[in-house]
Amino acid sequence: MTFESLENSELLAKYKSGKDEAKELLVNNNIALVKSIAKRYSNRNVTFEDLVEIGTIGLLKAIDGFDEKLGYAFSTYAFTLISGEIKRYLRDDGIVKVSRKLKKNAALVMAAKEKYLSDYGKEPKISILCQLCNLSCEEVTECIDACLPVRSISEPLCDGSDMTLGDTIANEDEISNLIDKIALNEALKQLDEFDSQVISLRYYRCLTQTQVSKILGVSQVTVSRSEKRIIENLRQKLIT
Repeated sequence: MTFESLENSELLAKYKSGKDEAKELLVNNNIALVKSIAKRYSNRNVTFEDLVEIGTIGLLKAIDGFDEKLGYAFSTYAFTLISGEIKRYLRDDGIVKVSRKLKKNAALVMAAKEKYLSDYGKEPKISILCQLCNLSCEEVTECIDACLPVRSISEPLCDGSDMTLGDTIANEDEISNLIDKIALNEALKQLDEFDSQVISLRYYRCLTQTQVSKILGVSQVTVSRSEKRIIENLRQKLIT
């Protein structure tokens, strides 16, 4: 028996009933969503491939944890978990990545600096380090910056100041969530009356598709297809 032609809801039902092959198809069918979300964070000094890999973990969690009784589409649930997994990775693992080449050059610069200090009893100038290490001024400066000690965000900006380094840093999650909400609100304003009613009844009043169909005087299938189309259109607006 093949499941290739089945939609998410049908594949999820197959997977929940013990058909493990349905899980692989769910991943394949939704990997484009993972890649679309990963593109939103591709400017964070993390490779796109790594972001897709992390996002796929969120997708797998969504597949395992989705419950249709919650009353919303799988794609909506997956979008939340995929984005959350990527955000968590960027927050916990650190956004700034030091390349292997920079680490190697930094070790070379630090060794030359220590030897010069030992031989001459004074700190070498940048120009001297450039000559000793055969590196450009920009490369030497970058290496020195990379070797600076990490400062605590609770450290005062200066002696006697109550303001800490953390006070100058915006909360990335809060900003990201705010931007997402603003973008979503703008996208919702562009919906026509029928689509707006579908979203309002399904996601703000938390009604089932059957209840929505009775209120709007259409079939449950029409509500289901409309909801899927609306969510896809909204998602495209948010990720582009």
